[in-house]
Amino acid sequence: MSEASQALQKIARGTGIVFAGTVISMLFGFLSRAVIARYFSTGEYGVFNLVLTVLNIALVVATLGFQNALPREVAFYREREASRVRELVPIL
Repeated sequence: MSEASQALQKIARGTGIVFAGTVISMLFGFLSRAVIARYFSTGEYGVFNLVLTVLNIALVVATLGFQNALPREVAFYREREASRVRELVPIL
């Protein structure tokens, strides 16, 4: 098997794993919301959603886009400065 074929197979496998994880996560989120909605009153469910919204906004502000910037930086410095990559990875 050629190098390109192996690389493509590795990418396809990784993509499949990420896709499956995303689907499972979304399914779990949907089911957990249904269970929570069943056991909470309307007001309690509203407070629950408000808290989740505030936490999600705080998470976006707290990460400051690191989840998007760090893979780019790791790819950029991987060949040039391997020691720099070792500094960036713990931030993830």
